[in-house]
Amino acid sequence: MNISVTKAAKEWGVSRTTIYQKVNDGELSRTADKKIDVSEMLRVFGEPISKKRTERSVNTVQSTPLNNQSVQYNTDIEL
Repeated sequence: MNISVTKAAKEWGVSRTTIYQKVNDGELSRTADKKIDVSEMLRVFGEPISKKRTERSVNTVQSTPLNNQSVQYNTDIEL
């Protein structure tokens, strides 16, 4: 599947400039219609940011002191 440079930049969390630099340096290739194959993005940049975030949120429960404090504060108000 081929995607635009703009879409690739958004999904992988890199700038368009970075993608163009990789193309100019020969590290990343584009198709004749100036699109980038997703497999090329995976090869050069790894998994997209959006997929990493989804996997992280599914696999872990995040609890911070701020969250716990907020819950405690809200409980106190309800009493």
